[in-house]
Amino acid sequence: MSETPTGWLCWYDLMTTNPEGAPSFYGEITGWGTQPFEGSPEPYTLWTNDETPIGGMMQLPQDALDAGAPPNWLVHISTPDVKATAAKAQELGATVLHEERIPKKELGGTVVRAPWTCQAAISSPITWTPMALPLRCMRWRRPERSDVRR
Repeated sequence: MSETPTGWLCWYDLMTTNPEGAPSFYGEITGWGTQPFEGSPEPYTLWTNDETPIGGMMQLPQDALDAGAPPNWLVHISTPDVKATAAKAQELGATVLHEERIPKKELGGTVVRAPWTCQAAISSPITWTPMALPLRCMRWRRPERSDVRR
């Protein structure tokens, strides 16, 4: 295993209310494929790029929905030392939401929320592979509306 670098975006998780529809939508705009993640305690689907896993997707849990969480993407940021990086994040005002609870064998991580409420997972991949394809910036067209003046 090569040494895990600091600060790379190394995994993308989608928590969605539509795990059946998300693969076709994101597959069409990114070219990603999917494959089931065997051995997960909950249904979990891997995002793949040329058969290389680059992230995952699962149903947004009911307790998260009840708490008002919207469907969301969670980016994992690599570090060789999860505990030290999480401690540094806390020194800078972050809140630890979940400690070492990422359910995938490939990642060990802690989810933190920055002071401005953006969250990310600080992760140390067991097998290091740089992302095969970064998330693309997407430009969305404004829907045409008859009541909008030009």
